[in-house]
Parts: sequence; structure tokens; C-alpha cells
Amino acid sequence: MRAGIRIASATALSDDMLKRVLAAVDGSVISRRVASFAHNLAHATGARLTVLHVVEPLPDAVVAPFGLSSSELNQALLVEGQELVETLCRDVGIAQADQLVHIGAAGQTICAEAEECGADLIVLGSQGRGAGARVMLGSVGSRVAALAKAAVTIIR
Repeated sequence: MRAGIRIASATALSDDMLKRVLAAVDGSVISRRVASFAHNLAHATGARLTVLHVVEPLPDAVVAPFGLSSSELNQALLVEGQELVETLCRDVGIAQADQLVHIGAAGQTICAEAEECGADLIVLGSQGRGAGARVMLGSVGSRVAALAKAAVTIIR
């Protein structure tokens, strides 16, 4: 057991049970546990790992009062998201993973990427960043659980 996460032994899982694990991360404290759990499980089963961060697009009406365009801000958020994924993978010790950053509605984008990459399992956190984001990510977790064709594990 590592950091409160228990992984079944590789012999308890069939070789073809997991071929691809998708870890959806948002930069919250729980994201570290999500990435670690997904990495350990992928390593134990020989599955490929994809680490995904989704940037929710901001409309012009929200950013215009600050003298910005939504495209400029969204581009900056994509760059920040890539840095987040790279740093998280490095900090958790993930040497081999597909690192992706997409822009879109989080729940739908996670499910679409899971289908596209052939994920057998989606791992995500139960809470996001900050009090307001907790409610939102809770809804993201619910949305992913409802829409996903793959199995879903939600980390607390």
C-alpha cells in the first residue's frame, strides 16, 4: 500500500484486463493521488498510461472586462495545463505516459479521449481545486461515470 492506495497484485488481474488507463488530472491535491494510483495500476498490469488535463473554455464575456480575448486566455491556459501535466508526471515518477491537454467541457472531453485512446479505465478525483471547483468536479465525476463506456475509478 502506497500513500493510502492499495493495488491488487498483477497476478490477480488478467493480462488482457487493462490495456490503457486514462488519468484525468486538474492540478488539485487529489490529482497527485489520481496520477499515482493510475501509474501504479498501469505498471502492475502492463497497461499504457495517458495523463489528461482538460481546460474549460472561457467565453469572451468573462474575459473581456480584463482586456483579454478568450482565445488568448484559453491558449495561455493550454500552455499552463501542459506544464501542470509535465510537472505532475515528473513529481509522481511517471517516466512513460502519453501527456495530453485538451480544451472543452471536462466530462465530455474526458469520455471522448477515453474512447479515442481505447482506455479500459478512467481514473479521476472526487474533488477539484477550491470550494467552487469541488462542486464542479463532483459533477464532472458524475458526468464521466454516466457517459463513459470504460470503467471509472474515482479517487478521494
